[in-house]
Amino acid sequence: MSDHLCFTHDEYHAVRRASRALPTTGPVRAFQHALADSLLLTHALLAARVAGWCEKQVCILLDHLTEQENARATVPAARSASEGQSECRLTFEEWRAVSNACAVVALHDSPLPTFKGRLLQEVAHAEPRLAAKLSRLSENQVVALYEQIKAGKRWTA
Repeated sequence: MSDHLCFTHDEYHAVRRASRALPTTGPVRAFQHALADSLLLTHALLAARVAGWCEKQVCILLDHLTEQENARATVPAARSASEGQSECRLTFEEWRAVSNACAVVALHDSPLPTFKGRLLQEVAHAEPRLAAKLSRLSENQVVALYEQIKAGKRWTA
């Protein structure tokens, strides 16, 4: 029995999204069944794999999720307090536009020296008002926004 789990990028993010709404404490098998159920409609093959895991495999995932949650709980809290993240509230449409722009920026090399500059350039093409809103953020706030987008956590509008 291996002491690690293998996922594609898409599968990993599906598991992360599905597990956010599930309690990570309590019976291991209850978590396993709840996770498999929540993946069933969107990732049926992955749900079947999860349902077939042994208890050790479920524990590996639970340990990983707990470590990730603990790491996220400490770092963003410090950033938020020190960098004023709450100043940038995005609507769902703005969030989607920034998310799409981040994906494009990550794919292309650009002569602009900062991530913020590349992101603003990309957003400005489709959403000039949103680009103006983002321009008021510091470089660190833009990077924090990007990290939240990668994690799938949207600031509330």
